[in-house]
Amino acid sequence: MSIIVDEAPDFVRPYVLPKYKGRAVTLTMSQTIRFSITANSSDGAFSLIQHNGKASGFLSGTIHIFQLVDPDSQLTHAFHPGGFENLFNIFSKGNYDTHGVSSPYIPTTDDSSTFGPMAPEEYNLLVSLDLYAASEEEFIPRRDFVNGTAGDGETKQSWHNGPNTLPDNPTTPYFIAKDYGPKYLNTDIGYKVIQPLTTAAQTEGELYHGDYYYVA
Repeated sequence: MSIIVDEAPDFVRPYVLPKYKGRAVTLTMSQTIRFSITANSSDGAFSLIQHNGKASGFLSGTIHIFQLVDPDSQLTHAFHPGGFENLFNIFSKGNYDTHGVSSPYIPTTDDSSTFGPMAPEEYNLLVSLDLYAASEEEFIPRRDFVNGTAGDGETKQSWHNGPNTLPDNPTTPYFIAKDYGPKYLNTDIGYKVIQPLTTAAQTEGELYHGDYYYVA
């Protein structure tokens, strides 16, 4: 049995899932969800999914869901305990084939929000999934972006205009723009750049997550 797989297994075992592989669904016409770690593959401990897409001009109906504001974006969602990933099965527009070349997403201009006006049936479905929707009157997202970030003084963080830093505690929310976070050069088995996105300081020692790529 090979350790390299095309989809997360249905039971606990060591495995390596290559980039852009894994069972995937489309959330919108231009957004894909890949299931890297599921409740089954982690014995219910946690789930990890990859959310790829282009910049979108809409929010997705509830406060907790993020809007993609950068081109060629990827979000990594971690859920504890595992199982919450089933939400994306319920609201998906169908499976996305990842067995071939498997592009991150389809860069189509024909895209629209998954959610329309909140009907009672849809609200009750969200509540059954432990999600609570907010009306447009209750939740108004800020739009005062400058270089992809908002705020002023001590609250303003760098985005594409300077280095992004990881907080030194597990309670401060943060975002790291691609290739703008801390980087380290590692020479084990060739040269590679390691970019930590989550370390022990942000998770009380529970999780480490990052990116790395080889350089010539």
